[in-house]
Amino acid sequence: MKDIIRLAQEILCQRGLYSGAIDGLTGPKTLKAVISAIGRKYELTHSPKRTEQYVVMFLQDYALSCGIDPGPVDGWYGRKTAAAVMQIRRNRGERENEDTDKLLDEADFDNAAAMSGIEKALIKTVTAVESRGRGFLANGEPVILFEGHVFWKQLQLKGISPLESSGLLPAGVLYPSWTSKWYVGGEGEYTRLAAAKKIDEEAALNSASYGLFQLMGFNHKGCGYEDVRSFFEDMRRHERYQLIAAMRFLQATRLDKPLKAHEWVKFAKGYNGPGYAKNSYHIKLEKAYKRYAQ
Repeated sequence: MKDIIRLAQEILCQRGLYSGAIDGLTGPKTLKAVISAIGRKYELTHSPKRTEQYVVMFLQDYALSCGIDPGPVDGWYGRKTAAAVMQIRRNRGERENEDTDKLLDEADFDNAAAMSGIEKALIKTVTAVESRGRGFLANGEPVILFEGHVFWKQLQLKGISPLESSGLLPAGVLYPSWTSKWYVGGEGEYTRLAAAKKIDEEAALNSASYGLFQLMGFNHKGCGYEDVRSFFEDMRRHERYQLIAAMRFLQATRLDKPLKAHEWVKFAKGYNGPGYAKNSYHIKLEKAYKRYAQ
């Protein structure tokens, strides 16, 4: 994802909207620049968690302005958008280095719809609004986010003392309450996961979220897996497995029912929690569905 963000930063810089480092990081300056460029046009909110998706939306919008078809401007980085980004790079005289082998295509949505009984347009809607936009890092490993407070609880469930274990770990791997202080993002999250695995591998894998939809490891059974290790291995294979796992999770939590009924508020609240309205998820879902159902 860094190369994609770096490309957006370069274009934003040329437009006079970005003055930060061309570093491929989703910092506040990058978010502010993207909001300045397309925020009003696409009704974006100042949500740091959505920066990667907004960057993809910016590149999709830029592609359209260049006469390149990236698909819908929805923040989902599928094969069509990847091809558009490669064309942008070619037009700019840059080398092509995009690996799309693990990205979703139309056949993956068709298969997920057949498996789940959820309309294809609805699956695309959830992917566009509720996913990260891309499920893999540049090194081919799935995007993860390790949660030290979940690891604390997972150790307790296995009868392992978190207090005793904390002394054996570097800072930022194990703590009793949620905080974003220790998030490092990207490949750095694997360093945190690796440290946790030295205490207990199963508890560590249960304590991270994975892929496009950032499904928590401890939800592996709801995603259709008997154990978290097999869940993790499938999350590493392709975005299609991440998509199928997400659809199974919707079924297991019965969120597929309000989704099928187009009850956007009920689905958004169930998926995102009580803060759904702050980020207008219900409105984004309804608008995205109208686009994909055409």
